[in-house]
Amino acid sequence: MNLSGRTIHKSERLMRILDILKYTALNTTELRKRLGLPDTQTRTLQRDLELLVEREDLVRRTDGRYTTKARKPAALNPAEALAAYSAARLLFHHASEYNEHYLTTLEKLTHNLPEPVRKVAEQMNRVYREKPNRRQSRSLEHCSLAWLEGRWLKFDYHAPSTGKKRTVELSIYFIEINPHNRSAYAIGFERTSKKPSIRVFKVSRMMGTLVLNEPCEIPEDFNALGFMQHAWGVSVGDPQKLVLRFKPEARERLLEEHLEERADRFELLEDGFTCVDLTVANVWEVVPWIKGWGAWVRVEEPLFLRDELIRQLQEALEYYSDAEPQEVLSS
Repeated sequence: MNLSGRTIHKSERLMRILDILKYTALNTTELRKRLGLPDTQTRTLQRDLELLVEREDLVRRTDGRYTTKARKPAALNPAEALAAYSAARLLFHHASEYNEHYLTTLEKLTHNLPEPVRKVAEQMNRVYREKPNRRQSRSLEHCSLAWLEGRWLKFDYHAPSTGKKRTVELSIYFIEINPHNRSAYAIGFERTSKKPSIRVFKVSRMMGTLVLNEPCEIPEDFNALGFMQHAWGVSVGDPQKLVLRFKPEARERLLEEHLEERADRFELLEDGFTCVDLTVANVWEVVPWIKGWGAWVRVEEPLFLRDELIRQLQEALEYYSDAEPQEVLSS
């Protein structure tokens, strides 16, 4: 019986063990946790592993971990190996909590990596196994199920801006990963608002997700990339013009940002300053990035954004002025 209370028969358990160990190597304790078995089932699992080793379906490594018999992995050239490793690292950083399906994907991505890349990837996978498993993982699974099966998703949503909670029914058009905070967002048609329309919802703020037995359809003319064309992260809306002026000290770092690919204007001036014009759906979403440049950047347009940033900087200066000075120890 696993932690969900469902009895797992031996044949099913053996198949599950082989499936898990196809792309990774685990010891008895790690495998028991992966299978969701209680401590009392440890000896049963050990007998299963002994049987599979005897049948030559598994091998026991010198470090005490079990895996399927070694097969020569598909050859990856250095660029392909780096691409697979980068995808695995990005998935690791995106997944803030444990999800068994994510772990399986990580293991498949890293399985064919050559040494020494695979060694680092296996260490990463072991760290991921220890991440907590909270509500967000369940919500993300329900979002994926609703999206792929074309069904309405119902959930309670908490908006920090208002502090209120409301019930939402959403037809998911696609799921986007914010490039700046790496969080998942469900984007689709909400029918429960006073003005039904396409909206964006952060998955981690969903509570009590439920996939309804009611089908929904994504409009054939809906273009996800076109919809997100001017989004700095995931916010959408009427395009706004943002004009920034960077000091000469910022030029080298600025060129590494590759902003010229999305900027309406990216002009390197003779005096060393750089002018950047951007069209974004929500200028407020860009503010954290602007603040990250510190005194190296100034907002030229829109004026309301510049005034707000001045107010925030003055408020920050006042906050710092209240801090007690600390003695600097000489070396």
